[in-house]
Amino acid sequence: AWGGIYKKEDYTDIHHHLPSMYSFVYYLNSPKGNSPIVFPDSNWTHFPQENELLFFPSHLNHYVPSHEGDDRIILAGNFEFMSERDLNRSTNNI
Repeated sequence: AWGGIYKKEDYTDIHHHLPSMYSFVYYLNSPKGNSPIVFPDSNWTHFPQENELLFFPSHLNHYVPSHEGDDRIILAGNFEFMSERDLNRSTNNI
């Protein structure tokens, strides 16, 4: 997980979060009029609101265009799932 603050004119280039399975963004502060998160391959644009949690498959390309509003504060991260066999292997090696 990581945090971020989007200030005026900040943006994020198109990217994905492979090899993770799922990703999330939690919008701690997302003032009205902020830039959206854009998923171009899905033809979906989302304008997040404060205290919103967005989950999506990590393979989806996404970006944030140049930010023109007040500071947006996010917490983002990725999820990995392990099988019981993999979990047993990793705990046996500790």
